[in-house]
Amino acid sequence: MVKSKFMQSLDSHVYLELSHLANEKGVSVQELIRARIIPDWIRTKIARSRRGFGDSVTRRQGRIWA
Repeated sequence: MVKSKFMQSLDSHVYLELSHLANEKGVSVQELIRARIIPDWIRTKIARSRRGFGDSVTRRQGRIWA
């Protein structure tokens, strides 16, 4: 298993929302992202690719979202 580190920046309103969710669950924001958000995102990406949507990239408000 290959381990990699990455850095992420969030808009303040996104961080506050994640912070509230993490506090409700009694975990840190980092734990919430690592244990819940990333696995859910991966499952969604796999399901979309199986339905033929692939890895489309869209542009919203000047930002690129994969």
